[in-house]
Amino acid sequence: MNLFRIFPLVSLIICLVFSLNCGSKAVAAEETSTIKIGVLARRGQAACLQEWSPTARYLSENIPGTVFKIVPLTFQEIPPAVKNARVDFVITNPYIYVELQNLYGVSRMVTMKRLTPQGHTGLFGGVIFCRADHRDITSLEDLKGKSFAAVEKTSFGGWIAAWREFKRLDIDPFSDFSTLKFDGTHDDVVKAVQDGKTDAGTIAAPILEQMVAEGRIKPDAFRILNATEAINFPYALSTRLYPEWPFARLKHTRDDIAEKVAIQLLGMPVDSLAAKSSGNAGWTVPFDYAEVEACLKELQLGIYKDYGRITFRQLRTDYLWHSLSVIAALILLSGLLLYSLGLNRRLRASESSLQNEMQGHRQTNEELAHSNESLRQSQQQFADIIDFLPDATFVINNDGQIIAWNKAIEEMTKVTKETMLGQGDYAYAMPFYNEKRRLLIDFLDTDEKELTKTYLNVDRKDRTLYAETFAPALYEGKGAYVWATGAPLLDAHG
Repeated sequence: MNLFRIFPLVSLIICLVFSLNCGSKAVAAEETSTIKIGVLARRGQAACLQEWSPTARYLSENIPGTVFKIVPLTFQEIPPAVKNARVDFVITNPYIYVELQNLYGVSRMVTMKRLTPQGHTGLFGGVIFCRADHRDITSLEDLKGKSFAAVEKTSFGGWIAAWREFKRLDIDPFSDFSTLKFDGTHDDVVKAVQDGKTDAGTIAAPILEQMVAEGRIKPDAFRILNATEAINFPYALSTRLYPEWPFARLKHTRDDIAEKVAIQLLGMPVDSLAAKSSGNAGWTVPFDYAEVEACLKELQLGIYKDYGRITFRQLRTDYLWHSLSVIAALILLSGLLLYSLGLNRRLRASESSLQNEMQGHRQTNEELAHSNESLRQSQQQFADIIDFLPDATFVINNDGQIIAWNKAIEEMTKVTKETMLGQGDYAYAMPFYNEKRRLLIDFLDTDEKELTKTYLNVDRKDRTLYAETFAPALYEGKGAYVWATGAPLLDAHG
């Protein structure tokens, strides 16, 4: 065989094999995609990578064709990273998750299970603490006038959960504390309290226990304030419990990748390096975060900053027709109010005039009552005078009715005053003549001729008449001669 012919053939085969090998590597490189997981670095970037890098390796090993990468993010960096789709998944605290869900459509897939001595829990809270040798702080109320440190304004376990407890006790941390500062990480808050740079602080539970396990603090270094016990939660706690951190997907994340990630996280062994490094017992089905939203509404935080208040923007958009209806109703009510005010003014004027008139009537009535009383008293005095005259006397008015019948005439006629008063039609003649007839008092304005027909020995002096007559009915019918006098009683006008 010709060696020169064999060598080119071998060279050709070697080149072909090399080309195929390179091509397969290129295809493999093209099929491998990098998936980024943004994680809230609550204890700093280095601690974040140490905790969560094993989780990225776990997912990379169990989901072929993918490489997962942890992207540590500060509290301030998470929202823009999600907004601009710089990550595909996010692991963060409940407050930031609720914000991202409402603003950018992030959706939770699973919730973290934290490993406990009794098993695991999907809940966490906040712990409020001071140094154990700080004897003048034993309750949350003692924090008034003291300095206080928290992690970040958006840290749920490291601030918001504690703030809700302060509000429950009517403590305003922004005005009641001498200073309120945010140190950025949970570890920095612990160090500030430990070094005496601040009187008290708050972090998420169970970070204190983690730092004890790491040998960074002593177990008895701090006093827990508002200490609370909860079932299946054996850690120091000062607040209510809330759902643990969720593992959430962004809107742009592929469904098949999200499904594979959820399956692997739910199946993560509790003794795996990924679970141990992050201090959890794996992941469980997503929890309900309604209690987190209730907390944010109560504190009016984030997307709920205007909760319970209607803003001008809402009036323009959500309540446009309601607003127009209210404005129309206000215009109508204003018109009715103006009309009512005018009507009220007229009514008040009429009422004032009526009151003045009524006042005049009252004054007139009072004067009339006073006059009547004076008249009554005068009449009573007159009646008393007539009644005690020694001569038998009676008085009639212009209508011929008896208005006085004194005691002397009662004795003479044996007829009582009560019987005679008010009678007319010459009834006063009956006790004297047993018949109704004219007496001397009825002849005051007649001439002498008519008088002499009835009376004997008649005499007139001015308007007074004197006469003698026989009264047959007196003294039980025996009769008697009487000397009678008749005179008019005149008032000031004659």
